Amino acid sequence: MIISKDDKTYLVRMVQDYFEREQMEAIGNIASEQLIDFMMDYLGPIAYNEGVKDVHKLIKANQDHLEDEIYVLEKPSKR
Repeated sequence: MIISKDDKTYLVRMVQDYFEREQMEAIGNIASEQLIDFMMDYLGPIAYNEGVKDVHKLIKANQDHLEDEIYVLEKPSKR
């Protein structure tokens, strides 16, 4: 997964802030970028797949709603 330079810069700062605040340890830019790359390799596909599942649920719900709306348009036959 590729992220923009601005997003990566932001994430590097967030990782550095986290390590300073929670671990009481300084972490450099290279180490932060490597950690981000590692996490993206493993978490990226999981998050992406969850997004695909969410979209599938949304499409299915909208499809069900549209089918209901189509049935409302039907007119009774005079048989």
